[in-house]
Amino acid sequence: MEFVLESNAETKQIRLIVVAIMAILKRLLKEDILYDLEVALSEACTNVAIHAYSDSYEEKKIKVKLKIELKKVIIIEVIDWGDEFSLPENLPDEYSESGRGVYIMRKVMDRLEYERINNQNYIIMHKSVEEEEWKNC
Repeated sequence: MEFVLESNAETKQIRLIVVAIMAILKRLLKEDILYDLEVALSEACTNVAIHAYSDSYEEKKIKVKLKIELKKVIIIEVIDWGDEFSLPENLPDEYSESGRGVYIMRKVMDRLEYERINNQNYIIMHKSVEEEEWKNC
């Protein structure tokens, strides 16, 4: 199963994307795992809104793909057309104003990847889901 949502990378639209993706996941998964998925998705989307686009961009877009392999894994891709970047490997120092979102995503997801393909940034997050964490679907 795959769902794709695309919008402007503005806070209100991003929140709608997160709510829509979570509504889908709530129909499939038990409550315990939903928190991790929502935190990671919210962090990734917020990073796009705050960091992906400099003022020189006229159009600021975000695309989120939700891929579901029932009884196995959830894969979330957050895609933007903004500036290239690299994922920090470590938690920033205590005085840093940003940088904790990637650390949090790494902690709550099983795998976090970054790819730059055709001038697009892809944050790809994987979460393995045990059979007992799925609702009867």
